[in-house]
Amino acid sequence: MTVTAANLKSTHSTMYSDSEMRDLSQEASAVDAWRPFQLSMTRNGRMTQPGNIGLIAGAATLALLGSAAIPIAAEVGLCSLVAKPANFDRQAVTLQGTATAVKKTTSRQGNNYTLFKLEDPRGCGAVNIFTWGHPKFSNGDHVRVEGVFETVHHQDRSIFYNQVEATKVVPLPK
Repeated sequence: MTVTAANLKSTHSTMYSDSEMRDLSQEASAVDAWRPFQLSMTRNGRMTQPGNIGLIAGAATLALLGSAAIPIAAEVGLCSLVAKPANFDRQAVTLQGTATAVKKTTSRQGNNYTLFKLEDPRGCGAVNIFTWGHPKFSNGDHVRVEGVFETVHHQDRSIFYNQVEATKVVPLPK
């Protein structure tokens, strides 16, 4: 039997107090609101969804809702970032510049990571970059970096300032 606000009151009113019935009725009303998304079991054991909202429509809705949370990395001038880092704190950014002080290493836990500075060719400054793995580039290469910039990043007992945690580092043609 499916629980609805209507049949809850008629079948259980002698078992619960008035305040408990109000609480149960509110919960059943909330369930009624989600009824189009309810899955039912058929006699042959297959799951079906009543009404005309199909599985594809539900999947499409979830895909649209999920895609809204993906941050879009703004193309940011390295000089702007260096001049006013607070304006970009915790923002997805895309930067271009020259990789210097490249240090490819492995953590004590065995995870590869790379640290380097991304310098602007005009000489207005540099920003620290951290990325997991060992991307294919070296000192002096012109690279494009996508990631999230933080003015202060706490990692275990270490603190890093003005750093991008890169999700993508791509060498650009010279």
